[in-house]
Amino acid sequence: MKELTRWALMALMTLSLAACVGGGRSSDGDDDFAAESDSLDGGGATASADDEFSDFDDAPAQAASSSPSESADDFSLDDETPANNADGGAATTANNDDLSVDDLSLDTPADLPAEPAPVDQAATPEPEYEEPPVVSTEPSMQEEPSAPEPPPAIAASSSSSLSTITSIRYRANDTGGTVLIEANGPISYSTRMNPELKQMIVEIPESILPKRLQRPLNTRDIQGTVGAIDPYQNSGSNVSRFVIQLRDGAPDPVVQQEGNTVLIVANTTPEDYQATLTRGEEPVNADLNSGQVLASHSLDEYLANNTKFYGKKISIEVSNMDVSDAFRFITEESGVNMVLAEDVKGTVSLKLRQVPWDQALVVLMKAKSLGYTRQGNVLRIAPLDQLRKEEDEATKIALSRRTVEPLKVRVYPVSYAQVDDLEKKVQSFLSERGKVVVDKRTNSVIVTDMDDNLTRVGQLIQSLDLQPPQVLIEGRIVEAKESFLRSVGVNWGMNGGSFAVGGTGPQGPIALRPTLGINPITKSAGSAGILGITFGTLDGLGNLNATLALSEQEGQVKIISSPRILAMSNEKAKIVQSTEVPVKQVTQNGTSTEVTFTFKPLEMFLDVTPQITADASVMMKVQMKRQFPGERDPTTSEFAVNTREADTRVLVKNGETAVIGGVYQSDMTEGETGVPWLRDIPVLGGLFRARTTSREKTELLVFLTPRIVSSGDRGSENLTNTDR
Repeated sequence: MKELTRWALMALMTLSLAACVGGGRSSDGDDDFAAESDSLDGGGATASADDEFSDFDDAPAQAASSSPSESADDFSLDDETPANNADGGAATTANNDDLSVDDLSLDTPADLPAEPAPVDQAATPEPEYEEPPVVSTEPSMQEEPSAPEPPPAIAASSSSSLSTITSIRYRANDTGGTVLIEANGPISYSTRMNPELKQMIVEIPESILPKRLQRPLNTRDIQGTVGAIDPYQNSGSNVSRFVIQLRDGAPDPVVQQEGNTVLIVANTTPEDYQATLTRGEEPVNADLNSGQVLASHSLDEYLANNTKFYGKKISIEVSNMDVSDAFRFITEESGVNMVLAEDVKGTVSLKLRQVPWDQALVVLMKAKSLGYTRQGNVLRIAPLDQLRKEEDEATKIALSRRTVEPLKVRVYPVSYAQVDDLEKKVQSFLSERGKVVVDKRTNSVIVTDMDDNLTRVGQLIQSLDLQPPQVLIEGRIVEAKESFLRSVGVNWGMNGGSFAVGGTGPQGPIALRPTLGINPITKSAGSAGILGITFGTLDGLGNLNATLALSEQEGQVKIISSPRILAMSNEKAKIVQSTEVPVKQVTQNGTSTEVTFTFKPLEMFLDVTPQITADASVMMKVQMKRQFPGERDPTTSEFAVNTREADTRVLVKNGETAVIGGVYQSDMTEGETGVPWLRDIPVLGGLFRARTTSREKTELLVFLTPRIVSSGDRGSENLTNTDR
């Protein structure tokens, strides 16, 4: 047993001396140590200093129960000693081992060899091996013990030409986003696409990607064309790779280099890329800049509105929390810029679940009688009384400035509107010091006031001084017999002061607003010359002219007039037709009789005031009057003047025809025919004579077709191209 203990102690001393010799060589920075350690592994495993010393520490405790196989392992370590001391140090090591063994007593405990100080100091060179002075700056090449390490001399020679990737950033913008890869030295890049996976791979050779940057960046929550960024570098490689995952349907990015920075821009054209660079990063408080969140710019709007909220939803639950801390929490959650006044004090208890942050802010402000003012993208929170006072002071300052602001004079030429009408409308837009004067000769408006009011007046005049639309009114004034009326299926009826036109046709009535309606009929066998016309919905006068012409040839109608007139909207147009009828006057002058003739005018006029509606219809106010001779006085040979009038308002679509009627005239003619002399015989004379009575009833019909004339049409051509 003592012999076994002695052999164990000798093996341990040999191992300790071998470790000391190996550590000394490692501290000298000799590169041969790394090569020898690789050759000693044999199977590819790396023998580290930590493993050797851990075996050394455990050896004394296992000495009592060690097996012969373990002793064989210790002897194998002795075999490494000559290899490590090829320069003659082997003899010295052997002598030292013999001396240490002879000096030991057989009664020495098993753990006694752990006392020597050189054993503990042998581990001190270990950090020098892990971090030698000349080593590659790539951490992955040292942190992978299982992978074969390249010779340190080669890494040291190439480290001066490698650039280190310092940062990887993603900048969101409206055009899709930009990925920025920055390095601390010159770099180059190459790209390749993977269409199947919709990926772009950017490779940067001769570079080092630190471990802290070898992690994916997820941009799925950011709107843009880039879904994710995955940087990595294989162990032992000096090529850094960046996988850009694109979204479905996204175009291929544009890769450009600026100095030591590679930019991957998610754009389709270089022009968009330049716009992205000038646009810059998006602000954090994008909700506030949208114009919808907290849109109130005055206290009245703040107190009355704020019923719609658009901010990001947040949750907050606090009890007796300082109100300034509550505002600070909302600021951090929303990202807005907020300034609190000194008077914002007190505590508050809140319990809000998934509410927009602007709603939470408004609720908190109203609970503490606070308000806000907005200046750009900065909110200032203060008590309502303080804000009201500031607003009143600002109003007073603005009013005082307006009293001393210089006045300007501006002349506005008017093309279509009446300057007298504009003068009344402009006056209400002026300040107390402003005034307006019109010049009818040049049709201009002269306004004196401050610059802001002059701008408002100019906009008002521009919106009112528009070219008025015009209406071409085509009319047919017809005197028709009852037979004509029956043939076209028209029957007239009076209803108060307005006319209602009905019919007996089988196709249903057509309403001519407001009180006019005509029934359409089909062509009948007894009226071969009458065309099938639907009155009230005619799109032109062509069919109507043909119908009237055929009926006039048959003696059923008499066309009195076919006027056309062009009128502006809301302006009266008047058509007058006058006829002078001679009147015989007999004057007794003593024994002689003097006969003279005078002419009495009989007029027929038509007044139409068109008004164009918003849906391109035409509302017409129509007044018609006709004078015709009545019964003649046999004593004076003068006749009475009969007058027929119609006054109504109709609404028709552009190009449709309206019918106005109700002016009747009845004529009765009595005559007697017979055999001369015989018809005068009393009693028997009735056999030789016959009496005839003729009654004729006519009606005056007016057909009106309005047509809206646009600014590009030439109304004169429409007036001259009259159907004959």
